[in-house]
Amino acid sequence: MSSHYNLTNQELDDLEFEHRHAIDKRYADRVKAVYLLGKGWPVTKIAEALLIDHETVRNHVKRYRKGGLAAL
Repeated sequence: MSSHYNLTNQELDDLEFEHRHAIDKRYADRVKAVYLLGKGWPVTKIAEALLIDHETVRNHVKRYRKGGLAAL
């Protein structure tokens, strides 16, 4: 997976909104992982910042690609 995942401005706005209003921390981290990748962060840095494995970041992005926010 490339270190940059192209998201539209609307998708970034939607992810930011979801993150700000998320009650469940784990859900917020999944949203944040996709958002940060969309902002150009490398997978390794996202994993480090969220204290998760880089494969977990990749899995979150795959789920988002398949089903959007509802899949996270």
